[in-house]
Amino acid sequence: MQVQWMSLDFGILPSAKHNCANACVVRLQISDALYNNMAAYFNFDETGTSNAIDASKEPNIATLQNGANRILSGAPIGNTSAYIYNGNSSALNLIHPTRGDQMDAGIVSGNASGLQLYCVTERPNTQMGIDTLNGNDAYYGVFTVNGNVAQVQVTHQYTGIPNITNENALNLYQRERNDNSPWSNSLANLNTINHTLSSTTTYRQEIMLGVIPTAISAYHIKSYLQGYFEVGGLMRPVLSLQGQNNMNNETDSITLEFRENVYPYQLLEFTRSILHTDGTATFQIPASLQGMYVYLLLKHRNHLETWSAEPVLITANSTYDFSTAANKAYGSNQVQVENGIWAFFTGDINQDGVVDGLDYNDWENDNNNFAGGYFSTDLNGDGIVDGLDFIFWEQNSNNFVGAMVP
Repeated sequence: MQVQWMSLDFGILPSAKHNCANACVVRLQISDALYNNMAAYFNFDETGTSNAIDASKEPNIATLQNGANRILSGAPIGNTSAYIYNGNSSALNLIHPTRGDQMDAGIVSGNASGLQLYCVTERPNTQMGIDTLNGNDAYYGVFTVNGNVAQVQVTHQYTGIPNITNENALNLYQRERNDNSPWSNSLANLNTINHTLSSTTTYRQEIMLGVIPTAISAYHIKSYLQGYFEVGGLMRPVLSLQGQNNMNNETDSITLEFRENVYPYQLLEFTRSILHTDGTATFQIPASLQGMYVYLLLKHRNHLETWSAEPVLITANSTYDFSTAANKAYGSNQVQVENGIWAFFTGDINQDGVVDGLDYNDWENDNNNFAGGYFSTDLNGDGIVDGLDFIFWEQNSNNFVGAMVP
């Protein structure tokens, strides 16, 4: 016999649909209307004993018999939750009850009847796969209702979580369920201005804030971004022009991924840094990469992802320079912006690996709304979404520009 490690509730359930939707994913509290009507409430989360303690107002103690074992439950249950049943446009948020950090979620593709979002205000049973953040004692979960092929965009606004000293080291980790899924890197996008991490997940995921592994050495990259390039080997200070800081030597944030050198080129590690106006960026890397031959993959919010031409030997304080020739990128997938200088193609606004009409739709929407500021649709980085950005998109779209991967 096996006993599921989850809550077994015996009592009178509310009949209203919205109450059921909430009660099904939330651990009951003394303050709940259900509490007084419960005959028994067992969580089965005790350790080191064969007893199970009744959490209802009744002083019951159960004993596990005949070799019963506790096993982890995969049920999506939290201490607090939110829900919305608005079809494919379902979107909602949930605030941690004491810290104030917030998780937002919305359906971005596929079909579903609605969304459920919950928060567990304690550490998970297992943290395998997570580089934990000291003091983070909570995680979130999201799942779609009647939509097991839907995709969900989640954004964690992490203000309020203690012990955050370096935002650039933060990361979101995800798993499908509690009972059998290790945590994995979600490749979240970091925004230090809004203090958020965002990623797209499958129809059911649990999400926890952690940190990128501690760095032990530096790795250097030189690369240019077509849309931001000006003249004389320099790019625009885009972060300043888009109102994010006043640094005249900083262009934008970029992400460097280290990929295995054989198919399917699994992700080994990733790190973020600031790309400076002269095309240089320095990344902190963990010890596990030293001496490995890996593909380098650079990502930017509105340029095509670009791979190194071939696997690169990783050593401390070494440099890979994409800018000296087109063939420093896989498939020679770069554009010449000045004599002897090559850059990554711009225009992939929605980051699907191709410059096409879907990117145009995003640009057109922001252009019609006279958008200005930190927008990915501002392809030339001058702080305004306008016709100058369209010129870049049109040129690369007409040339059928897209990512090239091994």
